[in-house]
This record gives sequence, structure tokens and C-alpha cells, in this order.
Amino acid sequence: MNKAWTAILVAVIVIMTSLAGCIGEEESDSIKVAVTILPQKQMDKAIGGDLIEVTALVPSGQSVHDFTPTPSLIAKMSQSDAYVKVGTGVEFETLYMNTILEQNPGLTVIDSSIGIEMLPLLDSDGTVDDPHIWTNFTNLEVMANNVLAGLSELFPEHAEAFAVNHTIYVQTLQDARNTNRDILSGIEGDAFLVYHPSWSYFSQEYGLTMLSVEKGDKEPTAISILEVIDEARNAGVTVVVFPPQFDRDTAEYIADEVGGEAVFVDPLIEDIIAEIEALATHLSQGADGSG
Repeated sequence: MNKAWTAILVAVIVIMTSLAGCIGEEESDSIKVAVTILPQKQMDKAIGGDLIEVTALVPSGQSVHDFTPTPSLIAKMSQSDAYVKVGTGVEFETLYMNTILEQNPGLTVIDSSIGIEMLPLLDSDGTVDDPHIWTNFTNLEVMANNVLAGLSELFPEHAEAFAVNHTIYVQTLQDARNTNRDILSGIEGDAFLVYHPSWSYFSQEYGLTMLSVEKGDKEPTAISILEVIDEARNAGVTVVVFPPQFDRDTAEYIADEVGGEAVFVDPLIEDIIAEIEALATHLSQGADGSG
């Protein structure tokens, strides 16, 4: 997004949010927690249970890289008791964190990325940290630990309940990681092609190789698409992964040129545990020709 337009949008949001914040809302006894993306909502709700009400700022079908929040959304968020950020430099947080804090200076911000070693990602500014840490069960467990610590410090009277819920959630993650390891058994080292490079942490966890049509924040050119198709053919790629909003005809064209199957998997869906397993199943089926 053009920087000048971004500055204008932020200014408008600040003004409109101030007006929206003047409108009274019905009070709730629930602890209000805001998160950036839907996969965090699943996690935070699992840990907080009925004690918390979770609002995801980037809605379903939108990209964390270019979503512009409405003033009413920022106003709702400004009433939160805590904000759990991804913490990896995703564009939404980079652009709007100051606006959020201006509306609620006392807001407690919990960084869910503490302790996670980020992978490199190539973009137009060179090599940067890959922000998509939530596509890996080991990282999700670390994120859950950070959420537990943050919520327990902020609401110590509920720390015991949070800890019980956290234990159950972490066990769910560990079971899912082991299930996926079984699903992907025998294809370690295999390559798959993605359109947007969202799945590098997933591929790291299971010893796979991710190739990408997009390189960082650059739109692919016709030449670069042909080059990555060639690379994917040589690597024996059988599955090409696209976000669900991607044009179906273009997806099928790229997959056909590679000689693989186009599948649609959403790294920003709320039930990220099920979506990671869906990707593992697609890759396993593609490897044995049953996809």
C-alpha cells in the first residue's frame, strides 16, 4: 500500500474511532481479549475458556498483510483488556499498533512470539523474518505458553483455570503433531509448491521442502512463474498449495504445468489445527498418487 495513503487511512481511523468510542456499549463480565488473526482466537479461547471473549481483528477471507480495519473494529478493540499480538512484524500490527495504543494507552500487549526462532524470508528489502509462525505445532505450543503467562499475570485470580485449559490445549497440539508425523511418514525431504510462502514453519517441522511462486512481498512475473514451475518439476512436486481466495483457473494452470494437483489451504483459518492436518493429508495423498 502506498505510504501516503496508509498515513491518511490511519489518521481517518483515529478520528472515526474516537467518535465511535463515544457510543456506549453493553457491559460484559467476560475478560475482553483482542488478537490479530483467527488462529490466535482458537488458541486464546482454548486457554481462556468461558472467562474470556476473543475478538480477531483480521476477519476470515482477509490477508494479514493488507487488511485495513474499520473505525468500529478499532473502537471495539480499544475496549479490550489485553491484546495478544503475533509479534513477528506482520503488516497489520506494524501499521496499526500505535493507533490501537493511542485509543487505549493502558492496554496490556502480550507478545506471542517470544522464544520462537524465526526463519528467513526473501523480500524486496532483502532477507527478513518469516512472520507465519503459527503454521507449526511446536511454535503454537510456545505461543500458548506466552498467552498463559500474559493472561495469568494480568488476571492472577484466574491463573489456575488458565493453566488447566492450557494443559489440555497443549496436549491437543502434541497429539496433532504426532498424527501429522504419521500421515507424512515416508515423504520426508519431498518438495511442495505454494503460491504465497506461508508454510515454511510447517515444512521445517516435518522435514519437507517448500518452494514458492511469490518471493517475499513481490508479485510474481510471467518469467518468474515459469522459472518456479521448472524448479518444481525438477523437484518432483505433486501438490501445489493456494489460499482459498486464489483464482481457481490460474491455480489449475500452474498445477497442470507442474504436473501436480492444486489444493486450497488457508493459513489464516480459525481451526488451524485441522487445516495443518488437511495440508499434511494432501501432501501424503499427492506423494502416493491418491490425491
